[in-house]
Amino acid sequence: MFSQRRKCGNLLRLNMTQSRPTRTAWLAETALLSIAIGLIYLQFHWFGNTTEVQNFGPSAFGWMVALWRSARIFGGSSNWLGWVIPLISIGLVLLRSRDLMRVPRAVWWPGLAVVMLAVMVHWAGARAQQTRLSLLALILLIWSIPLFLYGWKVARQLIFPVGLLVFCVPLNFLDAATFPMRILGTGMAVIVLNGFGFTVDRAGSMILGTQDAVYGFDGSDPASGVGVLLMLVALGCLVTAFMNLPLGKRITFVLFLVPAMILGNASRLALLCATAELGGVDRAEWLYEHLSTPLVFFFSLFYLFLMYRFLLVNWSTRMKTWIPEG
Repeated sequence: MFSQRRKCGNLLRLNMTQSRPTRTAWLAETALLSIAIGLIYLQFHWFGNTTEVQNFGPSAFGWMVALWRSARIFGGSSNWLGWVIPLISIGLVLLRSRDLMRVPRAVWWPGLAVVMLAVMVHWAGARAQQTRLSLLALILLIWSIPLFLYGWKVARQLIFPVGLLVFCVPLNFLDAATFPMRILGTGMAVIVLNGFGFTVDRAGSMILGTQDAVYGFDGSDPASGVGVLLMLVALGCLVTAFMNLPLGKRITFVLFLVPAMILGNASRLALLCATAELGGVDRAEWLYEHLSTPLVFFFSLFYLFLMYRFLLVNWSTRMKTWIPEG
């Protein structure tokens, strides 16, 4: 009996001695991460922005939030997407927390090179007065630190949640790339309206009523700009992450985002012109001024839903039922 008690006591002491280094390591790890987060914040808050410092200050975060609130981003309105994306990223990490705890962790020294690369990109962005580049470097730094401390298996789980932070970076310079999409959407709307018997003409990105009602709607207004496109891309990325579809079909869904927005803008313009012809110009102008962005977003989501339903169908099996056996 005494020998059994001694064995139990020895095992208890062994477990206690083994748990102490684990607690110490956890405390040291937490302290190092806290110091790293503090240093990163100070670096990007006090030395993050070198563009128009007199207007935005030295903080990269202040520059980013100022552009979210200004008319220079997001089609002339505030960029609420930038406020939501960090919360979504944190939520995705929390959803994967159990999987992350199960993954074996170990220091991966090549990850230190990625950390240094992120620091160099930030330095290059500061030298070139490109705050967007510094913000992209911050996103890379947020991902590369777990890569270095915990290894590739943990970092692989964080690629998507951390990658979503790209939508926080003001990308208003991409607005010019959406102009061909707007022209194409305007042309499609004119073809549909003429097919239904409405006499309209196109002048650039404008649709002009020429007979019974005199009106004009611009297809290149902020409602069809980069702001709506970014919302659709962010939403598409989130949806594909939870889709139970093969990789090829997920890629097809993401690639369809641009055609869906073109079709959404064309549908919005066709609805406005039909409203002007049938319900009066005043009602159409009210819709144009107050509901243009929701209309484009609604129609785009509708076409994305149709594409999703199309991708769910197993067409090889469906075609076999259509073709009679020889």
